[in-house]
Amino acid sequence: KLDQKDGILVTKEGDEYLIVYLYRVEPAGIRSFEEVKEQIRSALIDKRKASLLRDKAQEIYKRLTEGKDVSVKYLTFEDTPVDQIMSIAKVKEGQVVSFILSKQKVFGPYELSQGYGVFVITDRKKKPADEEEIKKLTQDILNMKSDATVNYLIEHLIRSAKIKINEEVIKGGA
Repeated sequence: KLDQKDGILVTKEGDEYLIVYLYRVEPAGIRSFEEVKEQIRSALIDKRKASLLRDKAQEIYKRLTEGKDVSVKYLTFEDTPVDQIMSIAKVKEGQVVSFILSKQKVFGPYELSQGYGVFVITDRKKKPADEEEIKKLTQDILNMKSDATVNYLIEHLIRSAKIKINEEVIKGGA
């Protein structure tokens, strides 16, 4: 049994490890059919909203690559370091390098914490980088490589240890 003091349990079932986390305590009893029906309805609506949002982001990306105007709100970033872009969106390391070196101007859509985003590069610095900028870019790339290596190690450990992670609990879902 889990309680408020000891809310985490790690157990082994066969060859797999299970991590159990106490999310919340609800009073015992049977929920009404209407309450369960509403909970399922809400989950289905949330899933559909995410799907529609992803489709809309893909449509915006397509329109921007075709050079058409879009009527959506946007944020402007100037002189943004690579690590900040990666902290805003789930952008892979190789894609960030293409932000810098590619002639392409539209990238995405990328998953954000509250939806999806498309990056449009309107201007790249034309001047040659000075020594300080080169050091900063090199450090950013090394940091990304370090982060990627740690992520690959974690993924490998999860696969080899056969750990199942309840992502719904991590994301705060019901």
